[in-house]
Amino acid sequence: MKLKLALAGLVLAATPAHAEWYQADTAHFRVYSDSDAETAAKTAVRMERLDEAMRFMLKISPDEREPELSEKLTLFQFGTARDIGRLVDSKSVAGFFIPRGGNTVAFSPLREERQRGSRGYNRSDDTDLSPETVLFHEYAHYFMFRHAPAAYPYWYREGFAEVYGTLELTDDGFIIGAPANHRASTLKALRAYDLENLFQRPEKMRYRDVFAAYAQGWLLSHYLTFSGERDGQLKAYLDLLNQRVPSLDAARQAFGNLHALQSDMRKYQSRRLSGKTVTFDGYRPPEVTVREVSDAEAASLPIRAQSQSGVTREMALDLVDDARQLAANYPDSVMAQLTATEALFDARLYEEATRAAERAQQLDEESAWPNIYLGRIALTKAVGFEPVGETEWPAIAADPSYFEEAQKQFALANRKDPQNPASLHEYYLAHRLSGELVPETALIALENAYFNAQFDRSFRQTLGHLLLLEQRDTDALSVLGPVINDPHAPKRIDRLNKILEELEADPSKRAEALEFLSPEPDWLFQPDPEDEEGDDED
Repeated sequence: MKLKLALAGLVLAATPAHAEWYQADTAHFRVYSDSDAETAAKTAVRMERLDEAMRFMLKISPDEREPELSEKLTLFQFGTARDIGRLVDSKSVAGFFIPRGGNTVAFSPLREERQRGSRGYNRSDDTDLSPETVLFHEYAHYFMFRHAPAAYPYWYREGFAEVYGTLELTDDGFIIGAPANHRASTLKALRAYDLENLFQRPEKMRYRDVFAAYAQGWLLSHYLTFSGERDGQLKAYLDLLNQRVPSLDAARQAFGNLHALQSDMRKYQSRRLSGKTVTFDGYRPPEVTVREVSDAEAASLPIRAQSQSGVTREMALDLVDDARQLAANYPDSVMAQLTATEALFDARLYEEATRAAERAQQLDEESAWPNIYLGRIALTKAVGFEPVGETEWPAIAADPSYFEEAQKQFALANRKDPQNPASLHEYYLAHRLSGELVPETALIALENAYFNAQFDRSFRQTLGHLLLLEQRDTDALSVLGPVINDPHAPKRIDRLNKILEELEADPSKRAEALEFLSPEPDWLFQPDPEDEEGDDED
């Protein structure tokens, strides 16, 4: 088999010896690792090989061109699981992805935690969830919605990701379908869990429903994929779902008697599970280049990682002093100035953020990100901002005169990086939110943003809104399919489902659907307290 990736060796660039972070680049990944050159390179290559394996298994065609940096996934690798969890104020997160068009990021621990036993700290065993398993699992989610977006049920989203989370890389290929030993105790505890529950979303997601989606979702996905006993049934089920057949009805039509399916799955579980071994003739690993980062970059990366993981109001304000110091210490570093821009923008200190963005623009006239942030600042001033609840953040009075500046900055960003979907999406928003007639160029921009980053939920919702405006309801429902099957923010999704069902039955309900989906910039979004209840991830 001919592989897309070039033959490779490890290329090390000469850089100052005092930096502690390393940057490793492959075709689809950029890794920032607080480690050494070997670790950074190994992580990047293993992620590239996972991508390679998934492309082979799912018959995804090779890229027609080398991806731009804005199309790559950036991984921050440092500390332990506890350090990663602190980014999102959680003790149970061992790694996570944020799929954003133009800036997809991931976070993974560098070292595994040691479990405390009766005689001190002991090494984890094979029933624990390793950082790489989490990383592979989360990348599988991203890959699914990047290359095969559709309306997937919760159990299959997690089951699919669990199957690829345990993928083993060999010297000349890979093995897929290894047992998910970290789910063994959960499977045992949920042996009496009725499989029918997987196919219908309960009114309230309980822990056992979440655990079942991961554990039984993995087992059912493994059975339907590798046993050979029910060929074609999984595809039939997913096809029915995407025709908006309710999940339980689709399951009964595709699988037949669900108690028989559960019995067959349990028999399968008792066997020695085997998956698929793939070997490539003359296989050689992907290319990777590694460099030790500069002092300015090393100082930027901790702030950058925190900002890009998503920040609360308090976190954004806490980063301000560090961001100011960074910009002052490294006035000639593009990364330092862009990192300061983002942190100051998140804290709604727009004049300071503008100065940092303009300085970054002077240092690198080819970078699109200074223009994107200048556009975001202008668009925020154009639409205004009214904080919800008690906050230190000031209100901003709407000034429509800034719409033209926002449109200009997003257009400039697009000229510099035509593949970056963020500027395309926001160029459309700058026209849509102005209240004026949206030009054809902005409509095309939104469609291109969507097709370049179908994994970005906000792009889907914006396009779904546009299609409903154009009374292309069937197309809108197709685009919104992955959104309305998203297990997160369940109350909001349930409301959206109800609104769309009413629209299907009565087109006069269009106004309610349009209001619900009305687009607004992500950075102005303030969560509805009713949507805070969700399910737990790994």
